[in-house]
Amino acid sequence: DTSSECMQGFVCYRAGSPNGGDGVGSCTFLSEYAREEQICNMDYGVDACESGLACLDTMRTNSRMAVRGVRKGICSPVRDFSREGGVCDVAHGDDACVNDYRCLSANGREIGNAGIGYCMNTPTFS
Repeated sequence: DTSSECMQGFVCYRAGSPNGGDGVGSCTFLSEYAREEQICNMDYGVDACESGLACLDTMRTNSRMAVRGVRKGICSPVRDFSREGGVCDVAHGDDACVNDYRCLSANGREIGNAGIGYCMNTPTFS
């Protein structure tokens, strides 16, 4: 793993291989608002990527992988109909999540009309 050669807080980046890959790269500090398909720091939350993108792990799932203290991912478009726990975009409205799930903030609160969240099942009260 080439990223282990970088100082804490930096990741190994090799042009043409956004997830680092094998081989020689440069130790890089990840900034906020990365562009589509660029490496990003998940700890920046909604500021990790440009608008309409979410910082997803390099395997394109919703897990988070820490490398030398940096939870890195790739800035990717947020798709419609995310599954439970999946990253969603509130702007997609009823199409943001599957079934009766809703796009909410990480703490389960309403986000508003725009923003990135997670698909969660909300309790129904009768």
